[in-house]
Amino acid sequence: MDIASAGSSNSRNAFLKRLRDSGIVPVLHKGSSKVIYSAQSRDDARIAASELRAKPEGAIWQVMRINRRFTAQDLQAALFASRPDISDKKILDYCRVLRRAGYIIAQGNPAKLLESTSFTISKNTGPLPPVETKLTVLIDTNENRIVHAPRGRLLAGPRPIAIV
Repeated sequence: MDIASAGSSNSRNAFLKRLRDSGIVPVLHKGSSKVIYSAQSRDDARIAASELRAKPEGAIWQVMRINRRFTAQDLQAALFASRPDISDKKILDYCRVLRRAGYIIAQGNPAKLLESTSFTISKNTGPLPPVETKLTVLIDTNENRIVHAPRGRLLAGPRPIAIV
């Protein structure tokens, strides 16, 4: 729910308070300076998190977070007993995705990643794994911009439109 730029801060707070009081939007966290709301119940969030951790990316991410420094071979060895379904190719592909996104750093910055390439985790954002998703968008080539993103929001601003 993106209401950060709508109306005054008093009207936003009153709106969120009404949603909270009616049970539509629970409070996830109250800090000293901000309150984090969710449209998802705590039980639904727990189930979604559990399902995410059960996926191959979740298992790989957990071992990465524990080891901090690793190779794809190290990850395969750590996962083999409990998750033999996760191939070395899947592990290396996930390492490539995380490297491009800046979550892990390859030692020596090699052009080609191998099973023996040593990595260090650089962005440990928490227990849930970063997950690559594919998003189909419609691009108007006459205007060179994205005009429709079915599962995303289009943000317009001084820069080209970005999908969030």
